[in-house]
Amino acid sequence: MIGILKKIRSAITFLFLFAVLLAFNRPFVVVCVLISVLIHEGGHALALLCFHKRVHGIDLCTSGAKMRYEGRLSYKSELVVLACGPLCNLIVGAISFLLWSFSSYPVIFGATNLFYALTNLLPLPSYDGERILNILFSMRYGSGVCERWLGGIGFFLRCVLLFFSLYLIFYFDIAYQVFFCIFLSFIPDLKKREIVDKV
Repeated sequence: MIGILKKIRSAITFLFLFAVLLAFNRPFVVVCVLISVLIHEGGHALALLCFHKRVHGIDLCTSGAKMRYEGRLSYKSELVVLACGPLCNLIVGAISFLLWSFSSYPVIFGATNLFYALTNLLPLPSYDGERILNILFSMRYGSGVCERWLGGIGFFLRCVLLFFSLYLIFYFDIAYQVFFCIFLSFIPDLKKREIVDKV
């Protein structure tokens, strides 16, 4: 039953993210975002292959994505894997800006990659930034303290981004996608707790 619920949630999440992408005015931006996501996840997968780990799949949710792989990694190895996703986006973004003189399209593609890399480093649930902080805090203070700190930091940051996106919507008529993504990032946490409590 839980497996079916996870598949339904993944399907709904995919449709939601696709609808958010379509909300952009320019189709080229949608293509840039999708390619940036593939580059990001490809960076994680490549790092896992370097550590001889086989990737089984990717779980999507409104707050991000999580790659499933066989076995376990040490703290240092996991830090490398997590850093490779944003690093690939940064490298591609830098190369795109170097090609700026030839066309305006590389600039849009580069900006998309840089934006995706930087937002993924924020300490939000399911983002690389949260997992990196999780490992660093766990190595120094233990997992119990880490969960309390990250829970508070993530909640505060999401609230700030939520109200900031509302400000941009009311005064500049932009950032609708940011608002919906941040708003729905609160929902998976509640669903996850409900499933855990029932099990």
